[in-house]
This record gives sequence, structure tokens and C-alpha cells, in this order.
Amino acid sequence: MTVLFQGLDEWFDYSTTSWRAAGANDELDPRHIPTIPNSYNSETYRWLATRYRDIYLDLYRAVQADGTLIRTQPAHFTQEWAKHFDPITIWKQVCPLFVFGQALGGLDTRHRDLARAYTLGYGVPVMAIDRMMDALPGAPSTKHTWLFVLASYALGLEQFQKVGAPAAAERCFLRHTQEMYHFFWGEERERYQLPKAVSAATLTEYLEGDSRLLSSIFFPVTIEWAFLLAEGTLPPEFAPALVALRRMRQLNDEVVDADEDIRYGIVTFPYLHGLASPQGAQLAENVLTTWQLDRDEPSSPKMAELVAQRRLLLQEAGSFEAAAQFSMSCLRTVMQAVMRRLPAEAAFDVTLLVNQRVSHLFRLAQHGWKEIASVYQPEPFSPSSKSAVPLPVPWARTGPP
Repeated sequence: MTVLFQGLDEWFDYSTTSWRAAGANDELDPRHIPTIPNSYNSETYRWLATRYRDIYLDLYRAVQADGTLIRTQPAHFTQEWAKHFDPITIWKQVCPLFVFGQALGGLDTRHRDLARAYTLGYGVPVMAIDRMMDALPGAPSTKHTWLFVLASYALGLEQFQKVGAPAAAERCFLRHTQEMYHFFWGEERERYQLPKAVSAATLTEYLEGDSRLLSSIFFPVTIEWAFLLAEGTLPPEFAPALVALRRMRQLNDEVVDADEDIRYGIVTFPYLHGLASPQGAQLAENVLTTWQLDRDEPSSPKMAELVAQRRLLLQEAGSFEAAAQFSMSCLRTVMQAVMRRLPAEAAFDVTLLVNQRVSHLFRLAQHGWKEIASVYQPEPFSPSSKSAVPLPVPWARTGPP
């Protein structure tokens, strides 16, 4: 674990300077990350949920199941929206837009309107797609859900017409959304297939090439929007950081969701790494047995034994550590971009977004690369951090459109 987190001194110095400028709340001292990552991680969510509470609630009132933008839609649409709308997931995805927007000069109605367009055109539709794609063999798929996805996507594009943002903002959204759907499509074609051979080149291509690690788009879209609104363009030197965020976020999910992903037929990096290891033959046999059991006896008690054996094999192969190592290298790319672009005194909320991910890796390493139960999740509907002061809603003075 020591090797994994080497080379962070400059970032921790920068984060500490930023933390002091923001009031030095003891619970958010970045020097706590290596020793108490769980509580630090929880407090970052509390801080951001409280600080952006009123701004998020303004969005929530528009996009909740009976929100101002939803209740005007036909009943069959609103019923489907209610099935898939998850306020905490939406909060996590739009948070970078607000955080970077605030750090780059402040928020205005364009940030609000882009957050609405994002939620309509991507945030909720992609949750519906995820649920359909992650169904086990034999689960029903519904035409109604696919039609809902198309209708919501179109509604999001319509919302873009109401945003006084550069045309590049919509192009950014279309470009990344198209990429995401192609990655989803490729993933669907490859489900329940083990590669015939896995080499070092296979692993490198997965980590650095056009793999499913690029399928997560909320970081690049929302942060690029913040730059577009503040400066008219994304600084070229920040572009690699957005790619790194995509890879990091997806790779972290692959570590946490390793047991779930393989049951859905998705062969992620930990499994590719394990298949390339001396444990590869045993791992392949376990995976094929798991898939067959899911088809024949989906509720079989034998599944727990297979899960335990599979996790042990991945542990012995060092597959979780290998994933975390690359994820940490992606975070270092992000750290350098942030330090070059933003003065520490104005970047506290941005450092929290990054340090959420750093502390997440620390806590996974401390808990054997398993997700920890009962970890605090952001709850933006009531203040929960004593130290954070909620930002005012800048557009409240002019009234909602």
C-alpha cells in the first residue's frame, strides 16, 4: 500500500494550503486521509452536500418526479421517470459542474440550465439503460424503457436550446454521449465471453486504449462545461486530466463491483489481470461455472462459495492492487492539472472532489479491496456539515424562468 500512495507530497501540501484558506475544518484536514480515510471521505460528501445544497435543491425542484420540467410531460413518461430518477446519483454527477464553476468565477443561470439538460438527456436515461443491461440472463426487457430513454434524451436536447451557453457545450455533450453509447454497445456484444488469451499488451490496451474505462462521461462533460462558461474553451492542458478522470472513475467501480460485474458477464480489468496471472486457469474455470450456474440455478447456495474462491484468486494475483495502481496514476494526472490551473486558495471544493477519490482508494486498501457497508452517502436535502456555509442561489434574485 505504501508504494501505491507514494509521490503525493506536493498534492497534500497544495490541499493543505487550500484547506487552511477555507477555514481549516479539522474533519477535512487532508493529512487525515492516510489514517482515517473513511471518516474523511464521509465528511467531504457532507461538506459539498451542505455547501451546494440550495443550488442542488433548485435543480431538484425542476427534475424530481413531479418537478416543474417533468410534470408537463405525458403520464407514461412521468411514471417511467419516477422509476429511474435517483436524486443522489444525479447529485454526484452534476456536482463537478457546480464545484468547478464556482472555482472558475462563480455560478449563473447557464450552470443551472446545463445541469437540467444533463439530467434530462443523460443522467436519468443512462440509469434506465444500466438497469436493463445489467439484468441477469432471462430477465425481461421492456420496450417502454427504451422508448423512455429516447424521449428523455430528446427532452434534454430541447433543453439545450434554452441555455445561453456557447454552442461548444452542446457539441461536447453530443460527442461524449455518442462515445458512451458505443462503449455500452461494445460491452453488450462481448458479455459472457472470456478472451482466448490475455497478454501484457491486452492489459495495456484496456487501461490506455479505447476500452470501457472511457464509458463514464459525467466528469469530462460537466467540467468541460464549467471551463466553457468561464473561459470559452477547455484549456488544452486540462484535456488529459478529463480523460484520466474517466478512466479512474470507471476503474474504481470495477474494483468495488468485481463480484457483480462478472455475474453480468462483464470481464473487467481485475479479471483480465487475474486471467493473465498464474491463477488464470482456476479463475477462468470459476467464471465459466458461475455463468452456467446463473443460467441453471440462479439462486443456488453454491454461488457464495464461487464468489469467495474468485475473490481469493484475484487477491492472490494482485489484481485489485494493479487496478488501484493505475487509478492512482490517473489521479496524479488530475492533481497536476488542478495545481497548474487553480490557485490553492480558491480550490478547496475542487480538492475535495479529488481527495474523495484518494480517500476512497485508501479505505478500499485498508478493507481488502471490498466496498465498506454503511458509508455515508451524500444527502443534499438537509444541512449535515457544521462547517460548510451554503452558497446562495445566484439566479434566485431574478426568479425562475
